[in-house]
Amino acid sequence: MSISAASSKVQKQSLQGANVQIMGVSKAYNYIDCLQLLTISTTSISPDTIHLTIKTNILENLTALLTALGFKVTSDSFSENCEFKRKSLRYNRVKKFKHTNFSTTIELFYDKNIFFGDYYSAPELLVQIQEPNILLLINIYDLVEFLETSINLSRLELAIDISSNDNYALKKFIEGHLFLKYSRTNPFKFKTTWYAGDIRKPVRGIRCYSKSINKGKIIRLELVLKRPTIKRLGLSPTLSNLHNISLERFFDFREVDTKKLLNSQLYIIRDQLKEKGGKDSISGRIMISTIGGLIGSKYDTVMKSVQALKQCPHYKKSYGRFIGKLDEFNGIFFSKLDIKNCVE
Repeated sequence: MSISAASSKVQKQSLQGANVQIMGVSKAYNYIDCLQLLTISTTSISPDTIHLTIKTNILENLTALLTALGFKVTSDSFSENCEFKRKSLRYNRVKKFKHTNFSTTIELFYDKNIFFGDYYSAPELLVQIQEPNILLLINIYDLVEFLETSINLSRLELAIDISSNDNYALKKFIEGHLFLKYSRTNPFKFKTTWYAGDIRKPVRGIRCYSKSINKGKIIRLELVLKRPTIKRLGLSPTLSNLHNISLERFFDFREVDTKKLLNSQLYIIRDQLKEKGGKDSISGRIMISTIGGLIGSKYDTVMKSVQALKQCPHYKKSYGRFIGKLDEFNGIFFSKLDIKNCVE
């Protein structure tokens, strides 16, 4: 059942005046409109940020390599003001580099903090690269191999950039219908960024926000993969086998079948409805209208719906029957992403 059709039928069944919004998408931005926006949109995918861990301290060798590749040192300071708190606690210092011709930046975290909990097991060097390219990664990997130490990919952030004729409408639709698989944390919004779950805790996560780039606005979806997932996928530090992963194993787009959910709710309260005089009585219609309104507000995004249904005793083990895939939207979205050539 399409979202627009489901919306129409649920509103009728919620009886005269229940303002049921399906997935937070208003009439002006319905499913068909957003499907068309996606179809003519420009979409790209690329690694935005990666973390590499190196077992031994090869700071001097790596600095020499980066200098030869056109990077300049912009600072070498204490890491206490680092954006990532855990890094600033684990490492005392951070050395920052910027390429003279490209937008690639690198931060080398070194000098482990002896008072941090995993001092003995933590790698000697943590390398954070923003906007990496394949040549840089191969050079770093070759250096590590030459020095006979080990290197691992510990974090990967894939950026999916979307530019459409109406970014606001498409962004709202994406936030309302994105389904992060196997998520155990609640979605939330911080400032202008929407998170499908708490990105700090799980082994994977997604965030969505608007970004200014080349004097224009885009929608950016960032898929964050952490070490357990990366290890299970067998991803190389050079990202040479990145094309082997399927993005659909991590997320897709779905809808809540609010008509089915409303009918289920009415079945649960069937005895109370009888006491009120049935569905057609004034009290019964008020009760149904109230339930319809609650469904529209409480289940306004797929991720909120999943978490709410999991907490309900009636639906904890069967919530999946109310969540359906948007096959056409998924087909168009994933067909536009060329992950095979996303690392240049």
